[in-house]
Formats: sequence, C-alpha cells, structure tokens
Amino acid sequence: MQCQQISVGHGQEEIIDVALATAVRTDTWLVIENLQLASRLWLEQLYNRLSRLHLQAGKYHFGMELVEQRGWE
Repeated sequence: MQCQQISVGHGQEEIIDVALATAVRTDTWLVIENLQLASRLWLEQLYNRLSRLHLQAGKYHFGMELVEQRGWE
C-alpha cells in the first residue's frame, strides 16, 4: 500500500490539497503532520473537504483518523 507523508507549513497547504485529491483517486494513504502549524481558515476548509469525502464513502474507500502526538516528557 502506498503512503505519502506531508508536513504542514511554509506553503504546503496547496501541495496537501493536490495530494489529497490524488490519494482519493488512487486509493492511497495520505498522512498530514504538524496540523498545529496550519491556519484556522485552511483547517476549516480541510475539515469541510474531508466531511464531504466521508459522505461519499460509498464511492470511495475513505477513512480518517486524528492522532495527537505529544512530545517526550
């Protein structure tokens, strides 16, 4: 199974948008890291886009998982 990993920051949002569309079309994984660096506006747009994809889940094999990763204590 293919997996692409992209970190948010420094204009990566547009690259992530393209990668998400590609992942849906090609049935591959996309891991988005460092979401805390994204703007609130972009996060809202991402949320809306993922929600629409979830509603179309009958057409696509789609799933999402949010994971909080804490630093070493």
